[in-house]
Amino acid sequence: MIVAPFGDSDKLRLGQQLLVLATPQGLSTSVAVSHLGAKSRQLGVTGITYEDFLQLDNAPAPATSGGGVFDMEGKLVGILDTNPAGGAVLAKLSHAISGNLAKAVGHGLLRYGKVPRAYLGARTAKIDTMERQRLGVTSGVKVVEMPTTESPAQKSGLRVGDVILAIGGRAVSDPADLEVTVAHQLPYHTVELTVFRDKNTLKFYPELWELPSTTEPSPQPQPKPQPPKGGEVETRIDALGIWVKEVNDTDAFRFGWVRGQVPAKGLLVTKIETGGVGHRSHLSVGTVLVEGEKRELNTAGDLVSILGEERLRDGVLLVIAYPDGQRRYGMVRI
Repeated sequence: MIVAPFGDSDKLRLGQQLLVLATPQGLSTSVAVSHLGAKSRQLGVTGITYEDFLQLDNAPAPATSGGGVFDMEGKLVGILDTNPAGGAVLAKLSHAISGNLAKAVGHGLLRYGKVPRAYLGARTAKIDTMERQRLGVTSGVKVVEMPTTESPAQKSGLRVGDVILAIGGRAVSDPADLEVTVAHQLPYHTVELTVFRDKNTLKFYPELWELPSTTEPSPQPQPKPQPPKGGEVETRIDALGIWVKEVNDTDAFRFGWVRGQVPAKGLLVTKIETGGVGHRSHLSVGTVLVEGEKRELNTAGDLVSILGEERLRDGVLLVIAYPDGQRRYGMVRI
């Protein structure tokens, strides 16, 4: 059986050509070419909390819901949903659930047996053009309220009046962008927020909580899974300006890993100091450092032993595992 990999639906470009595979009216599989007309559509579908639709430029044949939308590399970027909100105008368009939202739902089912929703705990508002010009930013949303005194946003250091420029490296221009990106995450996953405050750009790393099923967010997080023995200690690697701990499934799940893909050994990067060697070398929170200079990294001491100042000037070669299952080489240097 051939399984199509997921693509990153957030990186699709407006006007990009896509392929739609479906079985209209029970016929054998048919292929259609479409173009992306819009991303992150909010259609107001009854009973849906989070919406993240891709808008395509052709109307699907009846009974094609569930068909796949693929980029030209054959990666799945959406799941067709025929006319989800109804209406004569929308009937002339095609909409698909974004691949990233579908992937988040699948990961939640694999990890928890349900679809948990992540919770940041900051209410935001759109910034108009004049205010963006006054602040000197090109995008962002302003934090206007912290609904509770205990929330991931508040605990990470976020304040009312801050402007959130990006989450996980993805720029946000309205509250819907922020909500959808949070919805793509699993609870207890640490995300990176890029924030503008007092003419400075700062980084915050809140750990998202699970949103309870009630309509009002609870001021307390849902019980957090306890990690298995081993790997509990988080260690700061001074030479790189990062924090690591021995990888285990429970901690890795917080950063978007799924069951069966977590490396058996390695060091999970839990935090990165802004401006440090790790930050300048583009290391990422949630990745696992598997090898350094062709040596297995089982403990923080293994990593420290290969990070002499002279070697860092020349560059230290790392093998890095990512939550999407890929392993890549990375170089860190002063």
